[in-house]
Amino acid sequence: MRLLTTILLSAMSIPVFCQLKLPRWESSVGIDGLTTCDFKVQGGDSPYFYTLTQVEVAAYSSKYNTQGGMSESFKDVPSGKYMLTVTDRNQQKAEFPIEIKCDFELRAINDTIEVNMPCQGGADGVDIELDPVENDILVVKGSINNYSGAGTNHFVKKTAYQASISSKPTHPRAKIINEGDKFVYHIEGAIVQEEEHLTYNLECHGIKSEGSITILFKMEKPVLKEIGIDRNTAIITAEGGSPDYTYIVNDSLESSSGRVSNLPFGNYSAIAIDANGCQSESKNFFINKAIYPSNFFTPNGDGINDTWTILNIEEYSKYRIRIIDRRGVLLKEYVNEYIPWDGTYKGNPMPSSDYWYIMTSDETDQDFSGHFTLLRGDGE
Repeated sequence: MRLLTTILLSAMSIPVFCQLKLPRWESSVGIDGLTTCDFKVQGGDSPYFYTLTQVEVAAYSSKYNTQGGMSESFKDVPSGKYMLTVTDRNQQKAEFPIEIKCDFELRAINDTIEVNMPCQGGADGVDIELDPVENDILVVKGSINNYSGAGTNHFVKKTAYQASISSKPTHPRAKIINEGDKFVYHIEGAIVQEEEHLTYNLECHGIKSEGSITILFKMEKPVLKEIGIDRNTAIITAEGGSPDYTYIVNDSLESSSGRVSNLPFGNYSAIAIDANGCQSESKNFFINKAIYPSNFFTPNGDGINDTWTILNIEEYSKYRIRIIDRRGVLLKEYVNEYIPWDGTYKGNPMPSSDYWYIMTSDETDQDFSGHFTLLRGDGE
C-alpha cells in the first residue's frame, strides 16, 4: 500500500510589524500515516513559541489537540488542515495555514502457495496457514518542503490493516479458521483437487483492495521412473510417494520386485502403487517377439552346433539380419529369409573368433544386436 503525503503551505495573515518568516519546514511520515513536522522561523526575536491547531479534520484522521511550546517539532500529526502560530519574545505573531493530506493506495498482492500432500490427504485433517498481509508493505512518500520537490521513502508498520477472506473454499470439506492476524485453511479427508482459489480483502482507513490466494496441492504420488525390457521380461522401477511399491501390469499381473516375466508379444501398461495406496500414472511398454540367437557354434561337421541358429526367427516375416566381424566387415546378410550361417565368407571358412549380428524389423520398435563365438578345433 502506497501512501502519498502532500503538504501545502501559504502565508495567511502577517501584520506589517511582524518580521517572522517561515521559508522552510520539513516533515516525515511515521507509523500509520502520522507525520512529524519540524518548523524553522526567521526574523523577530527568539525564543519562539509555536502552536499547531487542527482546524479541519480529514475523513480518515482523528482530532489533533492543540500543541504549543518552545519546541518547533510536532510529532504524530494526522492528516488535516492546521494553523501554525509562531510568536516571538516581543509577542509578534505570524499565522501559517498548513494542510497535510495523505492519499492511500492499497494493493492486495496475488499469492500462490504450494503444499506437498499425500495423495489421500490427511486422515485427521490438514491445516494450511494463510497470511494475506505477509508481503503487503505500506510505502509512504513524504516531501521535504524546501520548494525543490525532493522526497524520501519510508516503510510503515501494518498496524492499521484489516484483512479478511472474502470467498468460500471450493472443496466441500474445507473451511477457513480465523486465528488472530492469520487464517488457516482446514480440510478434512482426501484431497482430490489440484488447486484451491480464494479471494481476500485488505482495508486501511476505509480504503479496500482485493487480491487472490491460490493453493496448489502437489500430490506425492509415485512415478514410474523406467521400464526396461529384457526379451519377454519387463523390469519396472518407481520413485516418489511412499515406498515400498506394488507393480501392476495390465490390471492383473502383480509384482513387488518390479520384474514381470513370461510376457507374450504385444502392448502393455503398468502402474505402481505405494505403501499409502497412492497410484502412479500408467505407462505403456511393448514386448517384442522373442528371438534367441545361439551364443556359439562349432562348424566341425559332427552334426552338433554346426551352424549359427536363431530360435524363433520364424515369428518374423519382414526383417534384415547382418553378420559382421570385429573390423566391421559385412560377412553375411539375410532379408526376410534366414538360413543358419555355416561360418564361411565367400566360400572360405572364417577363423575362431567373436562375431556380431544386427537384426532390424518393421514388426518391432526394437533392434536386436549382440555377439556370438565361432569355435573351430585345433589346426582348422
